[in-house]
Amino acid sequence: MNLYFDTNIYRYITELEETSQVAEILRQHNCHLCVSAGNLFETYALKSFALQAKEMSSIVKLGSFFQSPPESYLHALEVRREIKRLRPKWIEPVPRRRKERDFLKNHLELWKQAKRGQRPRPFAYEAYRRVAEQGIESVRQTQKHLRSSLLDDPTGYGLISSKGDHFPLDMENPEVFWRVNGLVAWQQAIVQKLPACRDYADWLEPYLKPNSFSDPSYRLFWMEEVSADAMPLNRLTGLMDYYQLKQKITHGNAADQIHASCWYKNDLFMTADRGLHEALASVAQHFQGHPSPAIVGRDMPSFAAQLEYILTPG
Repeated sequence: MNLYFDTNIYRYITELEETSQVAEILRQHNCHLCVSAGNLFETYALKSFALQAKEMSSIVKLGSFFQSPPESYLHALEVRREIKRLRPKWIEPVPRRRKERDFLKNHLELWKQAKRGQRPRPFAYEAYRRVAEQGIESVRQTQKHLRSSLLDDPTGYGLISSKGDHFPLDMENPEVFWRVNGLVAWQQAIVQKLPACRDYADWLEPYLKPNSFSDPSYRLFWMEEVSADAMPLNRLTGLMDYYQLKQKITHGNAADQIHASCWYKNDLFMTADRGLHEALASVAQHFQGHPSPAIVGRDMPSFAAQLEYILTPG
């Protein structure tokens, strides 16, 4: 069984000094723990170097494998495959893949560095943090605006074509919402070139002919033609956004959307964040056959005991 721990679980384990107990439980239940780049970067964000080192030690000791390629690459791969199926004329016949190979290599290097006890160089991490915070703030402001607007007038949204035609949207329908989310996110990455969407552009743009996403049929591509089954991770991110709007908007929402991909890719997802659990449990209802995430109580005296209970049948 493949497990995924939200970063707050590693923090909980480290605080309780239960790394050895948790490792033994995972071994006894034949569980393999997936570590993501999100886990690593959220730990590197700790201001205390001592706490950072302790938590990273827990992650490295417990982690069985690293999520690679990264979530954003998998999102881009879904979009690229649907473009190839539905809009083959948008595809660049000779993609420029050299940077892609470098990006994938650098992604794997994150885990190798973590296992060696090395952290990213300060200037590199600061550049990542600055762009990440811009993205987080953008998501937060967009969600706050959407939440307020939908409460005031849920029927007031629509798309306008290049010819000025208006297409109303039922933004209360989650299956419409995720399509709008994808349409906007990928246009921001490829057309508007927003820095916070840079990873999306890095993975997809080399495969696209110029101005593909300015094509008049771009709206139809997202709103009517792409297959939900062919885009589970893009759909998942949009659905997370939809259900997060039902809650208080928080700084962690953007990161939670990224963690959510690891729920889909693994057999069991565990978190101590009740907001994330509630949103992801709602999303899980749209994916038949995928178990709901497990919630862990941070007020309990032992994480190891909770893990044993969750993993024990019956």
